[in-house]
Amino acid sequence: MYHNCLSRGINCSGDGMFGSVKVKNRWVTVFSLLCAAVFVAVCFLMLRSTAPDTVEINGKDVPLGVSDDEDISAFLSLCGYDDMQVLSDKEITVPVIWNEVYAEYQELQESQGFDLVPYKGKSAREIVFDCGDEYLTLLISGEKIIAAHINSDDGVAKPLID
Repeated sequence: MYHNCLSRGINCSGDGMFGSVKVKNRWVTVFSLLCAAVFVAVCFLMLRSTAPDTVEINGKDVPLGVSDDEDISAFLSLCGYDDMQVLSDKEITVPVIWNEVYAEYQELQESQGFDLVPYKGKSAREIVFDCGDEYLTLLISGEKIIAAHINSDDGVAKPLID
């Protein structure tokens, strides 16, 4: 084993599999550290994707920022829903690890221009509105709408925005 290490430019000491290894070539060390840094940076950027600031409704880009109930009503009005009664308004946490249901919900949101990925593990306000024979749900994080859907009596979620 020791002879093998020296022929490769590596200084080995110790016995068995728990011996220490020192690399004589600094470039190998620098390259390894650089690769590790790039890997960490790529992982960080992938996890920190940004959510959209607008969605397209009837051919127009509509901002998702809402600072009060009037802004929420204005957004819903653009979607064709006016004067609805709030059934519930509560704080939820978007799960960090998604099961099949949340993965399907993410697909529904993406079809409308939303993205829940940046909000994994974060709190959100869930507002459910009564629309007669349907229920409309908005998720708001901070002052931004991050998800929206409609549920019929059968419980199947449909997109709010076509």
